[in-house]
This record gives sequence, C-alpha cells and structure tokens, in this order.
Amino acid sequence: MEPSRFLGGMGLERRNIADATEREIDIAIRALVEEGLSRATTVLTEHRSALEDGARLLMERETLSAEDLPGLVALRAQDRKNGDGAAA
Repeated sequence: MEPSRFLGGMGLERRNIADATEREIDIAIRALVEEGLSRATTVLTEHRSALEDGARLLMERETLSAEDLPGLVALRAQDRKNGDGAAA
C-alpha cells in the first residue's frame, strides 16, 4: 500500500478512499483547525493583560507556583469589574 496523504503520510497506510471523500475530510479537518486557531486567538487576546502580568512575574521570580495563577486571573477579573481593565 502507498502512504496516506493525510497528516503528511506519518507512517499511515493509504486506504482505498474516493477523492471526493478525501476532499471532504480535508475540508472538515481544516475547519476544525481554523476554529481552534480562532478560539485560541480570542482567548489569548481577551486575557492578554493577565498573560502580561504573568510574564512580568516570571521575569521577577523566574518561577510561579500554582497559587500565583488564580491571583492573576482574579486580579484581572476584578479590574474588569471595576472598569480598570482595558480589553486588548
């Protein structure tokens, strides 16, 4: 059998699939990847301030504990509630 065209071949064997079915799979996968990228971009943009605060803390301390993270998120939520947090 020849290598699969999906995922760059990656050691998968090609199954006997019609070209139209293969195109439909490609379109569905592309839609899932684009949706994931869009969602990730939105989440990162909405929480940019918390990410920047976390980066500043990392520069100061070099490590963060699990206890530091809820504080960053809570601080940003409180800023938004008070109207102090600018949405990126």
